[in-house]
Amino acid sequence: SPPPPSPPPPSPPSTEAVVLRLLASGSVSDYSDTSSLQQSIATLAAVGTAAVEISIAAGSVRITASIVVPASTTATAMQLLLSTSLGTAAAASAQLGITVEELPSIEIEDDTAGLPKSPGAQGDATMFALISSGIVAAAILAACCVARKRRLARQRSSLRGKVDPTLTSGSSVS
Repeated sequence: SPPPPSPPPPSPPSTEAVVLRLLASGSVSDYSDTSSLQQSIATLAAVGTAAVEISIAAGSVRITASIVVPASTTATAMQLLLSTSLGTAAAASAQLGITVEELPSIEIEDDTAGLPKSPGAQGDATMFALISSGIVAAAILAACCVARKRRLARQRSSLRGKVDPTLTSGSSVS
């Protein structure tokens, strides 16, 4: 009997993230421990805490949560889920347990710039380069053959009118 089929390849890592930006009250030092905020956002986004990265910046308190989109959902679905839960400053304040001062911003970011290209895309580019190089090499070779053939034809036509004196039989030898 044939061997069992191999399992499907693992899902490629996500190249998208949903980025939640909040302007909160207080000072940056109030947010030195972001674990509870990270847990709240992960719960709302239906992902594990490892998929949520929190950064805090000054300028009031700017909180940015980057959430890696798992293969089980889409960035659009996650954005909609978060927009429903955190659609107003008041709702975000209630859901996250902090005072949010402005309407949260929830955007989709494609993170492919920092990732290596997929093997298929890289292979396609390599294949295109090889085929293009082959076509150029064939064109150069064809041009060289045509040029050589023309040169030989010119040499033959210029030799037809000339007679080699050593091959003529009318010469007198004394």
